[in-house]
Amino acid sequence: MNSTQTAKTRVAVYIRIGGNQNCDPFLRMEMGYYAMKASQNQGGELVAFYSDVGKDSANRPNLHRLLTDCRAGRFDLIVTRNATRIARDLDTVLSIMRELASLSPPVGVYFEDYQFNSLSVDFSSLDNEPHNLHVAFGYGTKKYSIAKPMEKHKDQLQNSAVTAER
Repeated sequence: MNSTQTAKTRVAVYIRIGGNQNCDPFLRMEMGYYAMKASQNQGGELVAFYSDVGKDSANRPNLHRLLTDCRAGRFDLIVTRNATRIARDLDTVLSIMRELASLSPPVGVYFEDYQFNSLSVDFSSLDNEPHNLHVAFGYGTKKYSIAKPMEKHKDQLQNSAVTAER
């Protein structure tokens, strides 16, 4: 690379779809959506997709594979729809974000629904006031909405955008 070129951000997309029925159409739609978004982003290079299907949050082999690949330096950024795709509890999400931010080079997690990059977080301040992030990510509330920014694509995504109730 010469001095006028800049390195592209190496991006991995993580998709998790809850459900036990045939989720292939939803998975293909989400992959198409993220491939389209990546093609519009001049600064990033979509390197890989990782996806898990099912309601069991403890059984996410491809999330674990993605994290292993991040530790190996394959990516600069993970893109996912929202924090609940990574884990249902905020402590797990924060633990993953902290670990990835501590890598050399650091790996960010971009949550599309929140337009939020985890590398913009001062984790030391979260130790004193984690409630702000709980509210921002929709944890600790009785209802949270998933995929609001993707509403304009709801025809493509059909039922993959849901409103969940705790």
